[in-house]
Order: sequence, then C-alpha cells, then structure tokens
Amino acid sequence: MRPLSLPLQGAAKAVLFSLLQEGGFMKAKLTFLWGLLSLCPVSMAAQAEVMADTCCFKVNVTQMMPVSYPSRVLSYGYSLELRDDTARVCLPYMGRVYQPVLNDDGLRFELPVEHFRTRTLREGVERVEFVVRKVPVTYKFTVTLYGNDRADIMLIPSNAQSISYFGDLEVEDEAGTGKLPE
Repeated sequence: MRPLSLPLQGAAKAVLFSLLQEGGFMKAKLTFLWGLLSLCPVSMAAQAEVMADTCCFKVNVTQMMPVSYPSRVLSYGYSLELRDDTARVCLPYMGRVYQPVLNDDGLRFELPVEHFRTRTLREGVERVEFVVRKVPVTYKFTVTLYGNDRADIMLIPSNAQSISYFGDLEVEDEAGTGKLPE
C-alpha cells in the first residue's frame, strides 16, 4: 500500500519547518510549536483533498467480536466500504445498547465521513480513523489495514458497547482495477 499522509497546516508550518532545518538555539521550542500545530484540526477542504488522494477500500467482514458475547463467524454480505468521502456500512451488531433509537436501520447506512485521519503504524500496516454521524448516534471507526489483505475494524458507537470485526481487504488503485500495483 502506498503511504497516506495529511497535508501541512498552512504557512506557519512551512516557516517552522525551514527554521528547524537550519537548527539553532530555539530548536527545542520550535519542535514543540511544530507538535502543537500538528494537533490543529484539519479543515473540511483539506480533509476532502486527503480523502481524494487516498486509496478506496472495502473490508468484507468474516468475523465479529462483541465485548460481552462470544465471537461469531459471519456469512458473506457484511462489509465496510470507504470510497471518496462516503462510508458504506453493512454490519451486524451484538452488544448492549444504552440509548436505543426508534425507527433505526442499525448498522446499514451510507453517510459522509468526518474527522478522517490516517497514519502508518509500521511497514505494510496503516490505520484509518473516521467518524460517521447518523443522528442521534455518532460512530467512530478505527480500521487497521494489513499488507496481507486482512483488516481489523473497531467500532465505537456513542450509544452502545464497542465491537470489533475482522475481514478480507480489497483495495482499489487509481486505475480502479481493485488491486494494488506490484
């Protein structure tokens, strides 16, 4: 997989970066300021630019691991797909729901992604984090993508217990062939 990264946060980071390269007495202070600027929230335009630059992926879920129940092997048809700025979710849920929602379709929806973030954990392993809001519930997804075509999903709903899923990874390259270049 190719590395995913967020764009720099404006001219302030560019100036600090050039000062850090030159070295000098204030290097430690500049490093601290660089870290603070890295924590600044990413604008929606920058987020859309990052998502347009990243690979689209789909995780075909084969197993779920609820917190309070034994794990279950799943049949086909359950998946999480991230394409452009939209998450397509079709997942089973088993666990305690603290605030039930009336007229809810459960974890079957297609909604825009918010707070998209990626980082490389080590070579061949990347973590993608994003939030999906389906009023009144907020779902936080943490997807770990492995180089061996496997993926883990950690789902934290705002109204229920968290749950984990495991499955097979499909990654689309820029040509749309569904496979990464060798």
